[in-house]
Amino acid sequence: MLELAFGHGDKTVGVGWLPLFHDMGLIGNVLQPLYLGIPCILMSPGAFL
Repeated sequence: MLELAFGHGDKTVGVGWLPLFHDMGLIGNVLQPLYLGIPCILMSPGAFL
């Protein structure tokens, strides 16, 4: 459902700054890209701020 809702395709690259202990950080930045087989670039929350 998330794949369809966000319109992920072959060229999708994820970018995230949420900490991995946060539920959206874990699901959106680790589990979803892993499931879809897409790359995800992670940055620290401090670098984002």
